[in-house]
Amino acid sequence: MGWFYTRTGRYTVRSGYEIAQRTREDSNPLLFGPDTRGLQAQVWKVQCTQKIQHFLWQSLTGCIVVGDRLRSRGMQIDPQCMRCGMAPETVNHTLFECPPALQVWALSPIPTAPIRFPIGSLFTNMAYLFWELPNDDRMRTYPWLIWYIWKARNDKVLGNVDWDPNDIITKATAESLTWAKAQEKQKTEIPRLQTQVETILSGDRCQVDGAWKETDCRAGLGWYHFNPTTQSKLMGSCNLRRGISHFRLN
Repeated sequence: MGWFYTRTGRYTVRSGYEIAQRTREDSNPLLFGPDTRGLQAQVWKVQCTQKIQHFLWQSLTGCIVVGDRLRSRGMQIDPQCMRCGMAPETVNHTLFECPPALQVWALSPIPTAPIRFPIGSLFTNMAYLFWELPNDDRMRTYPWLIWYIWKARNDKVLGNVDWDPNDIITKATAESLTWAKAQEKQKTEIPRLQTQVETILSGDRCQVDGAWKETDCRAGLGWYHFNPTTQSKLMGSCNLRRGISHFRLN
């Protein structure tokens, strides 16, 4: 066995990356099954925390630990849902079709309909949440609803703890509102931060730096001075005998 894209015949991460890039740049890539790249790209535009964005991406790519996925990887376990026992525990079943999850969606502000949402397709359910919800602030809670449905599943499987659907909705709503207020606060604070930076940098500027290595017998110092008013620049450097510690350069 050998890797024929390097001279040594051994695989390297760099050569693998180059081959992957060449395949990606192919103008006519071969696609098998539904193309979910649009859904995966939309995940990073969802207005929520990065942790939840990453979990949504894991859900779409089948990377979260559910019974069906573990069984497909060769683990000898019962793939049935441990919460309801009515169907294999797939990602879609856990987040949308399991009776406790259905109760959450039915009681939440997210519009539901028997043949529209939620249904038996994970990609269709996610597409509905991404692009088909009304333009309403209450609709933006769905990432947190998905997150807390997953946390409730874990608490049931690992600790036999049952969550009330209303508690899930309350927690999801509270956290989504807190996150939204934090974004508004950051926007209002940005102009003040810019003003402070401009004030600090309005006078003369002097920058210093040093170089010190334990294995070298010499150490180096350098400085740079700039006057914004006259546009004058002064700079210099110095080479001296290395001290015991780099702290002596300060």
